[in-house]
Amino acid sequence: MVTMRHSIANIVSVPLTMVSLSIMKVLYPKCLFFTGIQRFSPGVVVDIDRKSKIRFGSRVSMHSRCRLAASNGGDICVGNRSSFNVGCIVVSRCSIRIGNNVVFGPNVMIYDHDHIMDTQHGTRESGYRLGEIVIGDNSWIGAGSIILLGTHIGKNCVIAAGSVVKGDIPDNTVLVQKRVNTFKGVD
Repeated sequence: MVTMRHSIANIVSVPLTMVSLSIMKVLYPKCLFFTGIQRFSPGVVVDIDRKSKIRFGSRVSMHSRCRLAASNGGDICVGNRSSFNVGCIVVSRCSIRIGNNVVFGPNVMIYDHDHIMDTQHGTRESGYRLGEIVIGDNSWIGAGSIILLGTHIGKNCVIAAGSVVKGDIPDNTVLVQKRVNTFKGVD
């Protein structure tokens, strides 16, 4: 059931999204690509530098407090009809490919890079390790999940809320990470 509030939000946010993406396209003609209608809520941030690319398929939706950032040659590609719930963060310095019909729960974080820790120079001057991330079509990524560099999630996968994912996840997999509570309270 579509509520009146939801309908009004769509009527307002779709044209505003198209205007803001069009302005960004003028400023970054070789870096930003989009097709069809997009729906980004107010408070969505899209950061890109002139060395990087961000591509949106049609009918991508992003709710408030989402952030996509591509820098230093990063490449983010989001497929058709993919949606990001509140507070998702996608940051690329390498390559992040998100398939069609992928749904992200709230506060999902995706990073295709990691700091190199150097005991002499710390993390700031040591650079980054990079690794491509691919998320297959029709997958669902649960709330608060973190997807790290070098991860390939197959098609039709479910990643349970709160998961930390690194590595290869085959097609049609349901990934649930159980945690052991080792805290012993005071009696």
